[in-house]
Amino acid sequence: MRPLHARDYAALKTGLRGLVDAVGGVEAASSVLGGYSIGRISEAMSLHHPDRTLRLDLVADLEQVAPQALVTAAMARLAGCVLLPLPRRAGSEAEALSGVLRGAGELGGRVADALGDGRISDDERGRLAEQLDALARAVAHAQAVLAGPAVPLRGVRRVA
Repeated sequence: MRPLHARDYAALKTGLRGLVDAVGGVEAASSVLGGYSIGRISEAMSLHHPDRTLRLDLVADLEQVAPQALVTAAMARLAGCVLLPLPRRAGSEAEALSGVLRGAGELGGRVADALGDGRISDDERGRLAEQLDALARAVAHAQAVLAGPAVPLRGVRRVA
């Protein structure tokens, strides 16, 4: 018997499917991977082939060109961790803080929707986890921005 539940392995395949979509689809992923088999990539993403996976070095190659490390983030969640990219400093305090507030509001709305029927389904659970990850990234970015020197607000007048 394997140590993880089937839904945990499915989450890895879902992360890979999102990663492949993020780089432009199976053919684009094959190109990034130097012509790696489209069929093998498809099987690695498929829930119908639970024993087929993509080698870690190939996942790393895809994550280098994708906007987010979706498979690594899914693996971090399975290990009880949250993957946070190194914060970037660029941006204003207002933009960073509004990103946190926007993310918190969106999460609150999704929680309310999910609890509408009195329980959170596995599908809703996955979407809420993704939303929490996005909020954590927004918080890390806001912390990095606030830790740096003040950036003057443009176009905002002080009211006396």
